[in-house]
Amino acid sequence: ILSFLSTGHPVFPKFLVMSSELMVFGYVLSSIHTRQSKKIIGFLSAILISKIVYYIIKGGIIALGYLDQPLISTAFYTQIQALVILAGIFLALEYMESNRGKR
Repeated sequence: ILSFLSTGHPVFPKFLVMSSELMVFGYVLSSIHTRQSKKIIGFLSAILISKIVYYIIKGGIIALGYLDQPLISTAFYTQIQALVILAGIFLALEYMESNRGKR
């Protein structure tokens, strides 16, 4: 939000799409995280579901003519790299959290 308000980037329609993706991610993660014993499964599921929602909404906005961009503008390889890095950070945080109670 701060980036959009201060620099106008990303453009407003994409800002709405990205905000929606973040809300879906948070909702799915909190919903699955409390019920799933394997926390990484919940994390990866939240990313997958939020990305699906992101591309559906972005595709709709492109089809309506409010956004003039390709549907997939970030290379698949770059998205996989980001996923691996985020999963590594998530696992590290989960490991630190589980060891904090053992002290």
